[in-house]
Amino acid sequence: MDFIHRDNEPKNKIDLSIVNDSFERKYIKEFLDNIREYIIYEDGGIIVVNKPAGIITFASRHHPLGMRDIISKAFDIPNLQPISRLDIVTSGCLVFTKKREDRDFYQRQFREKKVSKSYLAFVEGDFPVFKKGS
Repeated sequence: MDFIHRDNEPKNKIDLSIVNDSFERKYIKEFLDNIREYIIYEDGGIIVVNKPAGIITFASRHHPLGMRDIISKAFDIPNLQPISRLDIVTSGCLVFTKKREDRDFYQRQFREKKVSKSYLAFVEGDFPVFKKGS
């Protein structure tokens, strides 16, 4: 598949008035203002997004706008399916499929350990070292 450079503006505006939490609304607005910079890779089947901390992967009762909804609405990709998720406080790469039927294939790759994911944490300041058994 050919790489798609997403240099065009999002097709649809996102209504931020449904987000009650001011911090969450701020994170989503900042993401939307710079959305092209967060798209890491895209082809005909997948889109990889650098999810910033402060935005949830899936919408819920307490978080009415998740990354899936934002990307789906902004770029008019109706069947966008996340392959995995990240917690609201975690930043990192989220991979979405553009077709529901492709999601199982990619999830199976993780399940069968054909691909893996890793986490890297940056710590600022002193980090306590604990002795084994304490």
